[in-house]
Amino acid sequence: MKKITDLLFRASKSVAKTPLEASSASNISTCGVHDENTYPNVRGLELCRSCEVGMCYICANEHADQFHTIDWGFDIFNRMEAPRNELNDQFNRGFRAKLDLSSLKCPCGNKIAGLRTSTFCAACGTATCSAECHDRFVQSVGKCLFIRNFVSNQKTANIQGLRTILWIN
Repeated sequence: MKKITDLLFRASKSVAKTPLEASSASNISTCGVHDENTYPNVRGLELCRSCEVGMCYICANEHADQFHTIDWGFDIFNRMEAPRNELNDQFNRGFRAKLDLSSLKCPCGNKIAGLRTSTFCAACGTATCSAECHDRFVQSVGKCLFIRNFVSNQKTANIQGLRTILWIN
């Protein structure tokens, strides 16, 4: 078995990463499912291939629950950071990993463990010690794409990712 996995990893290293083609979902601006007054600041960035309707992420979740095919713009991954090493790549592809969360640090250098303000962003998976750090080190440099779901205005200006996974409750 080890030989097979070694061959798979060796083969994957030799294949160059090809950019994903642009999604037609990126041409959508409003949700075609819900009334605009219900969620006025949410953008329609996704396309239900089963219904051929452009929609927001809220409505797309309901369609995905009904086993519809959703195009949410896989071309966004072309802008994301590449894995730093083989272990990071394996983790990103879903391989089993053992993590030492006690040594986890925020991009600012603070320890994550034990801080009431520490969270994991459910959208990008980044652990930060504060909303300000998520905004400064992750969202503002384009590594968390959750903000793309909203119209840019005064009401949405303070959205700082989807920091919902608390370290301490």
